[in-house]
Amino acid sequence: MSTANESPIQAQKIAPWYRQFWAWFVFGPLIVTVIVCLVFVGIAVVNRDDLVNDDYYNVGRAINKDFDEEHRAKELGIAAHIELHPAQKILTLNLQGKTAATQRVVVDFLHPFREALDAHVEMQEQSSALWQAPIPEKLQRRWYLHVSGLGADGKIIWRLNGELDLRSSLSADLQ
Repeated sequence: MSTANESPIQAQKIAPWYRQFWAWFVFGPLIVTVIVCLVFVGIAVVNRDDLVNDDYYNVGRAINKDFDEEHRAKELGIAAHIELHPAQKILTLNLQGKTAATQRVVVDFLHPFREALDAHVEMQEQSSALWQAPIPEKLQRRWYLHVSGLGADGKIIWRLNGELDLRSSLSADLQ
């Protein structure tokens, strides 16, 4: 009820600020923006990019060493044919060239952008040119390959690089 000295506007009860349309009209988009930004920051932290390397100087220097190993493979005339046999769950590697000094062969399957999916396979010698190993479980889609020959001291003698796209082929030739 209004008294004689109150105006009709003063007689109305004013609702609290959080029940006003204009308060939500102004603050609503700001609150939604903050929530969306926090979600994106959380996604960025959980799924960080593996391609960025903090030690870029030493990585750049190591590239020259990798080239030396690739040149050595060319000088020795080393070539490889790698093939996956899913039915037998066996990976086979046929080597050609001067591989007499090679004591062990290692195949690295490098995922193009997820380091956690990389696989390192130690091959077992079956004959002078044939090497075999079990197929790693997580292989699918496209991979970069590094086939390395190691000497008796465990150092890399030669290296072949290539790609294997399992969507189109189960084998690759490396030179």
